[in-house]
Amino acid sequence: SDAGRIGSQDLPDEVFDELWRLYLEGIEPIARSGKLGVLLFQFPKWFPRSRTNMDYLVRLRSRLPREYPMAVEFRNRSWMESDRHTRDTLRFLRQEELIHVVVDEPQGY
Repeated sequence: SDAGRIGSQDLPDEVFDELWRLYLEGIEPIARSGKLGVLLFQFPKWFPRSRTNMDYLVRLRSRLPREYPMAVEFRNRSWMESDRHTRDTLRFLRQEELIHVVVDEPQGY
């Protein structure tokens, strides 16, 4: 259920922009020290492969300085459910300079 869930689309632009400003300000000392490896964005199972979600990833990438590597982990199988989706998803990730992360872990924890 989506009851009680607030997404970025539910926030006024100025609030979303301020949250990003605070986030980037918070990680800047890590980047300045040379200890920022990669920023991992994990997406829940309700984040399927769609043009809207791909556009969202492009917007996220555009908010980060280019020297900050951005990785994505998809938890919805639609991103890789067929050979064509896998090819298209990987092509999109390369084009947008996004790192694809796959976590191998025991299920049920």
